[in-house]
Amino acid sequence: MKKPQHLKSLHVAVVPPEAATDSEAHNATVKKMEAEHDDEMSAMTTMVVTSPVAFPRLPIDRYGFLISDKRYNRGTPENSQKTAVWLENRRTQKWVKMIGKQLEDWEICQLKNAAMLKKRIRKGIPEALRGRVWCHLAGSTQMVINNPGVYHEFLQSKHAPCEETIARDIGRTFPKHYLFNERTSLGQCALMNVLKVYSLHDPEVGYCQGMGFLSAMFLSYMPEEQSFWHLVACLNHKRYDLANLYRPRMPKVPELIFIFEKLMEQLMPQIAKHLESEGLHPTMYLTQWFITLFTYNFPFEFVTRVWDMFLYEGWKIIFRVALALMKISQSEVAFAHD
Repeated sequence: MKKPQHLKSLHVAVVPPEAATDSEAHNATVKKMEAEHDDEMSAMTTMVVTSPVAFPRLPIDRYGFLISDKRYNRGTPENSQKTAVWLENRRTQKWVKMIGKQLEDWEICQLKNAAMLKKRIRKGIPEALRGRVWCHLAGSTQMVINNPGVYHEFLQSKHAPCEETIARDIGRTFPKHYLFNERTSLGQCALMNVLKVYSLHDPEVGYCQGMGFLSAMFLSYMPEEQSFWHLVACLNHKRYDLANLYRPRMPKVPELIFIFEKLMEQLMPQIAKHLESEGLHPTMYLTQWFITLFTYNFPFEFVTRVWDMFLYEGWKIIFRVALALMKISQSEVAFAHD
């Protein structure tokens, strides 16, 4: 398979000249939005939406997912787009000032600005910086530095035992994303490479389908080699321990489900009892949530916000999100019957 060129991030916010208009209405809107962002509780609900990124004959949203002509033509009101882009760029500038440009600057930021960093991560990492910050959080930036040429050595090595399985699965990974929607696309080639190399790098884990969704998400934010090392970091860092999600028999899954069941019994006992009486065991919905860490069938903007916090705080975020989803759905769940 031909080695693809490095993928570049799609997520660059650009301020239109009109967006900088210093009108009273614009300022009032921005102040209102900033006030909402200052509330830490908005971390799980408030999301900034900028203009869709449009290519000729290929309407896509800002994350690269194909959208219908009807939705694309309707779009977001122009003033809302300008305000959102203006605010996104302002937040990006604050982040750049906080984290600096070098890895050493990031390390200093973690020590001196830990409280501010946590608060801003919970508000959402700006799109233009998300790939870089994710790599810093997981430690994959340093992995690339420490392992020059290793990825390409694996890439040029022998055939991977699970290569045929990977080739079959990648067509089902983000099929609505413009990077991955064709068998010969740059994204599918890169995804094939990353998953193949990981299976050679860590034969004990090898390959599991859930890894494909994670890797595809990483590829939408960072180059191919960086995506591989980011996958390595996420699977092996003790904060995440994703390797035990994907090893044969998936040893971490029962542990996670057990913890969630206990949390449900404590926090939502009536819903827990109702689900049990209806024969709806948590494995029926939690397994997919945990194996893909919400990347399979949730809105991409929601997923990236969850991952911002997960990479910084670990599994407690996944449990909180899962509990929040159950809480939001409790009225429907209460009337669930076979």
